[in-house]
Amino acid sequence: MPPAAVPPTAAESLEILDLLLAELGKAGLDEVTFVDVGDPLELRFGWQDRVTVLLGPKGSMAEKLKSVYVMLHDEGMIGQTERGTLNMRHFIATGRAPFSQE
Repeated sequence: MPPAAVPPTAAESLEILDLLLAELGKAGLDEVTFVDVGDPLELRFGWQDRVTVLLGPKGSMAEKLKSVYVMLHDEGMIGQTERGTLNMRHFIATGRAPFSQE
């Protein structure tokens, strides 16, 4: 059985939060309604109070967020009124980002 994950210190959480906020800004993702950095392996944020984006760990964050921007703004991917969860956890390895509607 693997050991339990050690929760991040306040300083580590703040560092991850700063990184995530900076990368969200660089990617042009405004309209973020919440960010959750409580588990550094399961980072997530909300967009427009209708889409929860599961990022997973901070690795390749910039690349994942650029793709999230396209998925949220390209009308053929996620509609302007759709609600649900966009799972980017394995996007880098698989090229897939499942969207589960509510």
